[in-house]
Amino acid sequence: MRLKAALRSVNAAARRGEIAFAYHAAEEKMPEFDLFEGDVLHALSYADDGVLDDGDGAKWKFYGPIGDGARIAVVVRFRKSKPPLVVTVHPVP
Repeated sequence: MRLKAALRSVNAAARRGEIAFAYHAAEEKMPEFDLFEGDVLHALSYADDGVLDDGDGAKWKFYGPIGDGARIAVVVRFRKSKPPLVVTVHPVP
């Protein structure tokens, strides 16, 4: 999958609320950075850049804004017949 297609796919899934969260993201990283599910969905809905995070084309790191204007990075794994999975999140330095 190319960047443009990956962005379209994750933007649309996030806007529909069809995103899954791994334990590591939801229970460890999001609380660590004081982020909520809505923050991550907003960032993915409006993500405007990303990089392939592995060789199989399924894991991407997307960059997008949260409500206060800060940007976060969200690592997402695309899965067949399942919603995209948020693996981890972190602020963009």
